Amino acid sequence: MKKIIFPALAGFLFVFTSCEDHMAASSDSGKDSTQAKNLAAFETVSRAFDSGDPSGIDSVIADDYVDHTDHGEVKGKDSLKAMIVMMHKSFADMKTETLNTATSGDYVYGWMRYKGTSDGSMGMPPGPYNMTGIELVKFNNDNKAVEHWAFMDMQDMMKMMGPQPAMKGMDTTMKK
Repeated sequence: MKKIIFPALAGFLFVFTSCEDHMAASSDSGKDSTQAKNLAAFETVSRAFDSGDPSGIDSVIADDYVDHTDHGEVKGKDSLKAMIVMMHKSFADMKTETLNTATSGDYVYGWMRYKGTSDGSMGMPPGPYNMTGIELVKFNNDNKAVEHWAFMDMQDMMKMMGPQPAMKGMDTTMKK
């Protein structure tokens, strides 16, 4: 069960990481303003994960927020707040790096790198980790996050989890 929990919970984290890139100027200043607000909201939640303090996210997360995970939908702002606290306890030294971001309409996309040390409590072995993922967040007209999807790099996940019993000694190359 713990092996399933980590990827689902990590999805919450990935959506809310720091944005270092700024969007390019366009001819539609209203669109630019909305996208800039959405990027700022993305950064607000990232800071909450970094600090472990979810008190500042109320202004950027909709009450009906939904995280779409491999194991079903997780709903509500309070669920995200609980996740922020839990992730910070399990990965207190976690550092996020934004590799790239983009906005398109109501969506913010982020290519993220996460490094730190797991305490072993969330289904991954204790010790260091280094992984990447793509985060997708949909915002409403009030610039509040309403939906989230995470797409994790499976190669990074497999490296973090280490060899699984069924794969030990198995040739996983594509040799003919």
